[in-house]
Amino acid sequence: MMKVVVPAFMSAVLVFVSFGCKKEKYADNSSVAESEFATKRPSSSPGGTCANYNVALSRSFENGQTSFVWTVTNPNPGNGTNGTLQNLSHWSFIPGCAGDLGLEQNWSDIISAQISFDGSTWTVIGPTPILTPDPSQSCSNANVFKFNYGTSGSNPSYYKLVIKGNYAEAEDNFAVFKSGANTGCCTRIVPGIGCKQDEYCSFSQGYYFAKPGPTWTEFSGVITVGGFEYTEEEGRAIWDCSNAGGIKDSKKGFTQVSALKLSGAYPSGNLLIDADVVLIENWLGSKGKLVACSNLPNQKENEKVTYGNAAAAAARIGEWINNNHCSE
Repeated sequence: MMKVVVPAFMSAVLVFVSFGCKKEKYADNSSVAESEFATKRPSSSPGGTCANYNVALSRSFENGQTSFVWTVTNPNPGNGTNGTLQNLSHWSFIPGCAGDLGLEQNWSDIISAQISFDGSTWTVIGPTPILTPDPSQSCSNANVFKFNYGTSGSNPSYYKLVIKGNYAEAEDNFAVFKSGANTGCCTRIVPGIGCKQDEYCSFSQGYYFAKPGPTWTEFSGVITVGGFEYTEEEGRAIWDCSNAGGIKDSKKGFTQVSALKLSGAYPSGNLLIDADVVLIENWLGSKGKLVACSNLPNQKENEKVTYGNAAAAAARIGEWINNNHCSE
């Protein structure tokens, strides 16, 4: 279930700026150079233990959008003394990529920011994120991307950003954590957002197998599927085999995986689709090299238990290609 935060939450804004090796202009007409930021970067406050908050990140890319989900957990909640940690008040970070491929130069790519306290029910944070300093952060006076929500006891809190385009994960996001008076605030490095990548797309099977060739020239006419090399001639021969009685599972899997690989879309950036490629290749590898039209088997039921359903995996790959089809 998703709901939009009403204006009462207007104070819960996200703020952001990234830094680079040159000064960058921002919407508030301010600028922060890397050298300037370095002079402002604070050390951890005395007794600060924000390094003990557990921070995990998951990233997924699907249908042209990247989702980053941070899970923050207090492993030892208490009053901030004797090794305990007070509840996190809020935290901020700076993405790890500057310049034209950084999020600060592609601010309109942000689709939504969300918060969850159970990992399934998400609340959209409003208003739309803006570029502004965070005067509440006593541990840092630099501009930051702020999640104005914290933790409660040992329960995890979940923070999500959905961004248009394919953004990589980075391990070097500089973050500031703020808790109560005893724990205070401190800084650390967390996994987060990296540079914007080229969009992943794929041509369909017909482009490589039915379109007049040659179409495999960028691969020297040879690709590897399931551990076996195939020439374009061999691939087209498999495609041309009769579909009487239904397309064979091996043909489905081979042509869909080939289309992804020939398009340069594997790894695809979609973890489920990439897993489907591995599934199909593991099964095809167990069947020996496909030979049109004498060795194009269907998958046996016991093989579906061992390797997973190759035909279903091929169908999912086909759907992904339809949703992420390359233009000419």
